[in-house]
Amino acid sequence: MAKWLRSLAYAAVGMLGLAGGAAALAEEINLVTGEFAPYSGENLPNGGMLTDLVAGIFYQLGYPVSVTYLPWKRGYQQTLSGKFTATFPYSFSAERAEQMLYSAPLRSDYVHLFVHVEAQLKYAKLADLRGARLCTALGYNLFPQIQEAVTQKLVELITVREMDSCVRMMESRRADGIFLSEQAGWHLIEQAAGSRGNYRMLPKPIHEVHEYLLVAKDYPGGAEILRRFNQELARRVANGDYQRLAARHGLNAKP
Repeated sequence: MAKWLRSLAYAAVGMLGLAGGAAALAEEINLVTGEFAPYSGENLPNGGMLTDLVAGIFYQLGYPVSVTYLPWKRGYQQTLSGKFTATFPYSFSAERAEQMLYSAPLRSDYVHLFVHVEAQLKYAKLADLRGARLCTALGYNLFPQIQEAVTQKLVELITVREMDSCVRMMESRRADGIFLSEQAGWHLIEQAAGSRGNYRMLPKPIHEVHEYLLVAKDYPGGAEILRRFNQELARRVANGDYQRLAARHGLNAKP
């Protein structure tokens, strides 16, 4: 586990917020996220674009902020238990919606299947996935189409601790594919395999995904925290700050 304060990285942003009249708030915002490059990651510049965005918003609002990196399942459970104020980025699921409050979308994208070039897979309809061995990591959303394929026993689902293990399994032909958004998928493959030469992305997306900041429903003051967060996020989208932040991270992201 790594925990650190971004007081230096966001000092200028926080001071701008205070100068604009936002009173400093005593409560620290304790955030937890995981490895989801290029959007969040302990070794990415400013923790990745979404960490930069989320922590920067809270500093703008006058909160002191800490960020912790944990495996996704553990971070989620510890947010649910109240150890952390909020966790991100998570897509929607009915199970999570019973336990968590959702922010406005932090990022929207399309999820694609990435497969080894030797895998004879195509995707136009769900039945095309029959017999496929798809790999994912603990804490990742299955998305409705993949869940339906699992329910119908069209695919074999392999669940591992970290997503880079999925790439190694594809490389050794123990798995056929993974499902991620385009930039996240290619980034993972390039980091884990060294290049994208042995892989291809199937052109038809399997899902349109929206990613959010989550606060446990019973977290004290959680609804007000999200209300203020959403207000500042909307301001940054409207004035172009969101797009400029994404560009600084070399990403073409949209809320």
